[in-house]
Amino acid sequence: MTTRILVVDDEKNILALFKKMLSVEAFRSMDNPYDSVEVQTALSGEEAWAQIQSGSFDLIISDLAMEGMNGIELLERVKSFKPDIPFMILTGVGTIEDAVRSMKLGAYDYLTKPFQHDELLLSICKALDYGRLHSEVKTLRQKLNHSGAQG
Repeated sequence: MTTRILVVDDEKNILALFKKMLSVEAFRSMDNPYDSVEVQTALSGEEAWAQIQSGSFDLIISDLAMEGMNGIELLERVKSFKPDIPFMILTGVGTIEDAVRSMKLGAYDYLTKPFQHDELLLSICKALDYGRLHSEVKTLRQKLNHSGAQG
């Protein structure tokens, strides 16, 4: 199964770095069983929102400070549309208030730039695991409710 990650940043070099960094080999080095990793990118919150509405993602990683729709606004939209998708905020200019607000809105993690490669990969792996486990629990609950209704 393909693991799909959306990275949102208004800097093309950051998007290129993520595409290079988030390879299957990188995940294997972290002892995670991802057979296939697909990294989609968006240069703005608006572009990301369009992709989110038309596709499915296992994780969204967004810069905080962008022209137009910023990372927190995108987080709010995503959580109202698909609340189970893990969402990480990355920023070079964030404040404690931004961090607290994003976590209250449901962000899985809030990391500051520059970030350590291994620290970021570990956080991404944990977010993907969280999303997968959350999805499995939801599916099991639905099966239990469905079988309980029949019994």
